[in-house]
Amino acid sequence: MSQADFNQSMAWLKTLAAKKREPRQPEKIMAFFAGCGLGGFVLENVVAAALVRPFPRAYVVAIYKNSPPYREFITDCNPYLHSEMKADADSDITFLLDWFDTGWAAPVKCPLPEWSERMLHEPDLVLLPSMLSVDAARLAGLAEKPPVLRLSAGCEESLLAALEGHGVDPNEWFACLHVKEPNSGADDRPRRGADPRSYLPLLRHVALRQGGQVVRIGAPGAFPLPEMEGVIDLAAAPFAEQAAAISRARYFIGTDSGPVTLASAFKVPAAVTNALGYAKRVWNRGDVVLAKRIELPDGGVLNSREAFARGLLEAPLPDGARCWDNSTDQLIAVADHMFEVTCGCDGWRPPAPETPPEEALGLTLPLPMRDQPLVVFWE
Repeated sequence: MSQADFNQSMAWLKTLAAKKREPRQPEKIMAFFAGCGLGGFVLENVVAAALVRPFPRAYVVAIYKNSPPYREFITDCNPYLHSEMKADADSDITFLLDWFDTGWAAPVKCPLPEWSERMLHEPDLVLLPSMLSVDAARLAGLAEKPPVLRLSAGCEESLLAALEGHGVDPNEWFACLHVKEPNSGADDRPRRGADPRSYLPLLRHVALRQGGQVVRIGAPGAFPLPEMEGVIDLAAAPFAEQAAAISRARYFIGTDSGPVTLASAFKVPAAVTNALGYAKRVWNRGDVVLAKRIELPDGGVLNSREAFARGLLEAPLPDGARCWDNSTDQLIAVADHMFEVTCGCDGWRPPAPETPPEEALGLTLPLPMRDQPLVVFWE
């Protein structure tokens, strides 16, 4: 080979290598959801939506274990997922990297035939739980242009009709309330809950002073509410009906638990009260965080922003520190604030419009994070 032919060949190889290195949009994306609890699972769906929507031509597949049953409902509300692969609740199937070995002698084969039938073993991008379990409020760009979960078209009409059947007036606005009770469920952090009786004056205030209805959601066996005009209790209703109520509320007030995260995912203005685990709960611009009153061992008392700045809304309190629930006056003040900032919503909230993001050619890791979220820390 002459020197000229060699130089021409090398130039061709360099050109080919450069083309292979050119960024391109992924054509198939796989999102693996494994979030613990309702809030964690909703968060993973929202972050996944934020990461895949700059690639509008990509086909997105979700993999998760279908237990508890609300997981299927949540993924059905995620408009950025095109397909699902659900393991049964009692299945031992887990997500194994070996499944992506396309060789004929791969050490572990996925036992589900649709894995290879749908070419799931050859994705361009895999989103793992560790990538999706981030603080959504600090994920750069998410609060400015948040993805929005929506009731699926197949069940929206029947769910809204069910709300009417429970007595929710379709011609009037309503607020949604959820209070996590101390020691409820399997949570081993009782300080995250609050006494539901402290919210009763708030219920009366919204119904009698603000002029709206209040829909209380919760789990079966929740604290029984006294009879109050304008208050509707859906604690015994199916999860899907409670989620539909969240999606149509004028505003949402809750404690540090999964339903407030679902409200933020529907882009319903939300307030976390009695917060001691703010991280990852709400992210939309203007969502409110009201922490419990925290007193440090040296006697100093922190407000919500100070508690966040010291990391005390994301980690256990230091030894010797104490906390107290929000006062009735604080809760009513937050409700009045939410009423004012949602002025103009005089009926059921329509699905939120979404601002489309700019297309991208690739995903950069680590994900860019902002120093401060755009939520309102109640002082």
